[in-house]
Amino acid sequence: MSMTMKSLMSSSTTASSEAASSDSLKDPLAPTIGGPRTVNGAGGYRYEQHPNGDIVILSGGDISAPVRLTSGKAWTAITNEIGPFPTSSSSASSGASTGTTTSDVKEDKSQKSMLDQFADMASSIGKAWSETVTDIQDQSSSIWNYWFGSKDDEAETATRNDTVTSSGSDDSKKKSKAPTLDSSDTSDVVAYLNQRDNDYDESSVFDKRTKRIYGDVMCNVTTLAMQLQTLAGDPDQIKSATIDLLMDKGYSGDREGLVARQLEDLLMMLYELLGESYFEKNCPGYKANSSFGPHQYMICLQHVAEMFPQYVKGTKGLYGNVDSEGHLKKDPATFYNDEVMPHFKSGAVMLSTKLTGGHIVLLADILSNGIVINDPYGMRMPGGYVKNGKAASKYYLDRIADAGGTYGERLSQNDRLKDQVDAIIQDSAASKFPDNLGEQNFYSWKEVREYAIGKWVSALDGE
Repeated sequence: MSMTMKSLMSSSTTASSEAASSDSLKDPLAPTIGGPRTVNGAGGYRYEQHPNGDIVILSGGDISAPVRLTSGKAWTAITNEIGPFPTSSSSASSGASTGTTTSDVKEDKSQKSMLDQFADMASSIGKAWSETVTDIQDQSSSIWNYWFGSKDDEAETATRNDTVTSSGSDDSKKKSKAPTLDSSDTSDVVAYLNQRDNDYDESSVFDKRTKRIYGDVMCNVTTLAMQLQTLAGDPDQIKSATIDLLMDKGYSGDREGLVARQLEDLLMMLYELLGESYFEKNCPGYKANSSFGPHQYMICLQHVAEMFPQYVKGTKGLYGNVDSEGHLKKDPATFYNDEVMPHFKSGAVMLSTKLTGGHIVLLADILSNGIVINDPYGMRMPGGYVKNGKAASKYYLDRIADAGGTYGERLSQNDRLKDQVDAIIQDSAASKFPDNLGEQNFYSWKEVREYAIGKWVSALDGE
């Protein structure tokens, strides 16, 4: 391992076995194809490299247990040393087999019936048309906003919470977050989830709030899911715990049917199962209304979080943080370092923002010149969002181009993601943007104030 890498290792406290295990399990980017390869590095280090680029440090130096890296300075240094994961199957012979060969694929394709091929063709045409319609809608929305101001449609305002209440917690017991390889790069241990691929899609879920609830308006429960997964460390454990909770609260369906659902969808099902009257009774300050459901209020988000005492030891709310013009009252750097940092070090922090008419994100890091967030909706540019998983149409490519230097700054803390987007910009044919476009997005202190990132803060204490 190079001297640079050694300095990264020595800059943090040696990770305990428990911390290392949690770090590896918090990875939201588990390999989907192929198997890992084992590589010996300089200085006695031994790595396991996965097809999606993730690296697990198996041994060497002060490593006492495997540590998974998905991005950051240490990940970059190791990747530069051992090279990217080989695309040739022979080069990756040390990893597990994918179980499917090129000849297998060709044979399967040749055996497709004519009807299957027509179905595939129709599906592709339908998907392309759907993307085109959505792009037209996005452009129409931008025109509306230009002439008449913010449209404030449900997809952008559904997370607004003007009646915030906090259940509080004891700050005297706060501890530091488990160390990572680079003490300044805490984003490695923060979960990322994409709200736009949520399966939940229901209308008239509650008695009073009857509007449609679906992925694009579920930044609230998706961010809550990121908080819980961050604290739990193991995505499977927190998902199993949520299923247990649903069954205990009276869910009458098949448990096996819940296993395939995403964590954020399960949490929304829990809100639906409990109902508005439950939250009116158990969350002081919440009153059911036609505009917002209980899953959109801090007090109700925290109440559900407290149903997982094995991971959540307390909650804290910071609110009333904006002035009459909608900007943060205090100097953002002072506010985050003095008031938010203690909660971030010991837990997971949800931030309400004005990135849209109302939007919720997860705090991923606090730096000297701004903050890093995990935005479940996508990447915010000055002209609006480039959404997770959207087709790389001219409309969105122009939005990135018009952003100038903002694009590079936004992804300055996520080198791998920036490389992916750069490649799409160079050749957008038949491409779509990554599903994690909002992961580790950087915002300067000026932008934090402008977008009121932290207009209210909901912290879950994990220690």
